[in-house]
Amino acid sequence: MAKGRTTWVDTARGIGIILVVYGHVIRGLENGGILTGSTLFRFQDDAIYSFHMPLFFFLSGMFFLGSYRKQGLDLFATKAAVIVYPYFVWSIIQVGIKIGLAGYANSPVGYKSLVSIFWLPVEQFWFLYSLFLITTVHLVFFVITDRLPLLQKYRLQLILSLALLLYFARPLFPGIFQIQTVATYMIYFSLGLGFSAFHPAYPGGRPVLAIPFCFLFLCYLIHFEHYWPGDSVFLQLMLAVSGLGSVLVLSPCAGKRITAILSFLGRYSMEIFCIHIIAGSGIRILLLHLLQISNPAVHLAAGFIGSLLLPVVFVRLLSKFAMDRFFFESRFFRPLS
Repeated sequence: MAKGRTTWVDTARGIGIILVVYGHVIRGLENGGILTGSTLFRFQDDAIYSFHMPLFFFLSGMFFLGSYRKQGLDLFATKAAVIVYPYFVWSIIQVGIKIGLAGYANSPVGYKSLVSIFWLPVEQFWFLYSLFLITTVHLVFFVITDRLPLLQKYRLQLILSLALLLYFARPLFPGIFQIQTVATYMIYFSLGLGFSAFHPAYPGGRPVLAIPFCFLFLCYLIHFEHYWPGDSVFLQLMLAVSGLGSVLVLSPCAGKRITAILSFLGRYSMEIFCIHIIAGSGIRILLLHLLQISNPAVHLAAGFIGSLLLPVVFVRLLSKFAMDRFFFESRFFRPLS
């Protein structure tokens, strides 16, 4: 992958992880009674949650084709090492901390959650669980089509068509998490796969400002004019695509300093994602229960900045002692071939 494209992807990841952290911080403060919901709060919350996770599925899908061409079926073991392993490690750590601090947690959990993580993810870790499922679906599809030359020629079109079909048919599926999450988010992974296949040299050019404006206009119509019902699957897809499209067109156009900051955070996006809830909750408990500070602005600033930076500091300390792999990547998974 070209250096420019790597920087662009890291910048997009940086934007995405900032939105993830900010969204979780403001929701945590609202659930804790520190921040009162308002029209502005509701608008920014719904806008962020309409596309920030589809963005990460899209960016993950961009790397699938290249990884599959290099590794083939061995990609399953690779993804198990870098997705499944940290999923279990950090799910157990986060649940264990919440059990130990049950009197301070916004949403306490019990010991049963340590067992149910095999089939029901806790909090933000639904993304890693879903990402592995969707990657596996794509891997199985590509392995099958490799053996069927008639389908191999059109497999990108076929996987996109299948993802769209599942997306619009998801109201018909039973309420099983695994089926619902694949049906809901596979389309964004497939779009990222298709984007990388047809636009391998992207980054750049002038931003298509119509896409960000389209996203903001849709948000305005929904939240202030109530133009469309919020449960429309078509509307949700339009919002997500226009939102992540806004990141795509703006990421390559950021200035050098902004790009440096965003790409730095993007390179640590996995680590921040796994640890930020623990960091943010710890900051909220420290401010509210130990320092007796309840000012929403202080909580928001400290929680947001701390949730972004403390995971990075923690991981960099781990890396000095060569311990980061124990938390984020398993050495026990081996290639299947």
